[in-house]
Formats: sequence, C-alpha cells, structure tokens
Amino acid sequence: MELAHEHGLRDDTVVCFLADHGECLSNHGPWGKGPYHYDDVIRIPFLMSWQGVRADHTTIDRPVELVDLAPTILGIAGLPLPQGHVPPRPEAPGDPPPISGRRLR
Repeated sequence: MELAHEHGLRDDTVVCFLADHGECLSNHGPWGKGPYHYDDVIRIPFLMSWQGVRADHTTIDRPVELVDLAPTILGIAGLPLPQGHVPPRPEAPGDPPPISGRRLR
C-alpha cells in the first residue's frame, strides 16, 4: 500500500489478496479435489481494499468464487460488464455470459 501511495496510485488502485485451496495438499489424506468440504478447501482468503472503503470492513457470508473478481473490479471502476455472444464450446454447451460471476460490492 505504501508503494501505491508513494506513486500517487492509491486513489485509483484496487488491492486484492486471494488464494486457491491448493488441492487440499493432502491435509486430510486425499489429494486433489473431491466430494469433501473441509474448511481448508472451502474457506480461502479473498480480501480487497480500495480508496473509500469503510475502515470497519465488510464480510460476505455466502460463497464467493474467483470468477467474482473481474465483475467486482469492473463494478468498483464503474464499468459495465462485457456483453455479447460467446462462441459455443463442446465442453460447455449453450450460450454462457461473456463474464460469469457476480459483483460482490
């Protein structure tokens, strides 16, 4: 944050800290994704900060995914979500939105 402040970027910078669950890293015996819901698989860091956010923070008590990152940052920047047709893919039939996910703000 100090670097952003020193270079005059604090007013228009979004700082994100997020992680993946690391395939559970064999903490409970299994390796890789599976049908289990240990805290270290479903409770992953996802923190965001930007100018004007209240100091007392906000917690979202529903599941959040990495696909929510782009729509959230676009919303913070005041930009619309991209629209348009996505070419069909054999592995994902149908016409998905250009950006999946939701704005968390």
